[in-house]
Amino acid sequence: MGKYLLVETILDSMSNVKKPQRKFISALFAVLVVFQGKANFRNMSRYSSISEKCFSRWYRHPFDFSQFNTALLLHESPDPEQFIAAIDASFLSKSGKKTQGLAWYYNGAAGEAQQTLDEAEKTRVDLYAEHLVSKATALKELGVKHIAADAYYSKTKFVSAVTKAGFELVGKLRVDANMKWLYEGDYAGTGRPRRLDGKVDTNTDMARFEEVESWVEGGDAYTAVLYSTHLKRNIRVVLLKQALAQKTPRGLFVITKRVFKSNFCSAMRSNIRG
Repeated sequence: MGKYLLVETILDSMSNVKKPQRKFISALFAVLVVFQGKANFRNMSRYSSISEKCFSRWYRHPFDFSQFNTALLLHESPDPEQFIAAIDASFLSKSGKKTQGLAWYYNGAAGEAQQTLDEAEKTRVDLYAEHLVSKATALKELGVKHIAADAYYSKTKFVSAVTKAGFELVGKLRVDANMKWLYEGDYAGTGRPRRLDGKVDTNTDMARFEEVESWVEGGDAYTAVLYSTHLKRNIRVVLLKQALAQKTPRGLFVITKRVFKSNFCSAMRSNIRG
């Protein structure tokens, strides 16, 4: 009952939501908690007094879930220093062969490529980047500085959009990602100044990394600022070596040159859980 009253309080505070929509959203949340099977209109109507047609009509009305989730987050955790944003795609399976926009994409939950819908003339990375940019103002008002994402988002388009919007991306790279050491020697005096100092080899170059406090029990963490040939920028890379897999370090990265330890560790924990 307490959670239901909290939902009612938040909906009442949203001036852009009228009373009829408030009643529907409250009923919808209650149905989503108890229903079994697929979340389609017909099935959900069996668990409530709302008809299938009524569900269909109200689903056509926009609702600002971002504003609702922000109010709920501030109620549960009023300290903005603890906030970090995370992005992860939802996979909607789609059968059939003639549906417009049908394509094959990797479904992480199933561990295989499956059919789903894509928007014409835009890639999924474009759509995710646009969505993040559209929510940038609201995220900054919450004090969010870091965006946590998995390895799928380690693409130039998405990284460029995140950094241009004023955020730092915390994500993952392949262990064998092509990276270069930054040259820290003196200028030779002739020609273009040297920028890079050879390719990174995590098997033989561990002495060049700086060891830092690990956020995973039984693991050692090492960091360095390197140049990513794929992302075409300098990034801070963190290699995690776990006790059970010392031969293969796990690569993580954050798009920044300076990272405060508290924010960095919270971002890494979020990424490991994801």
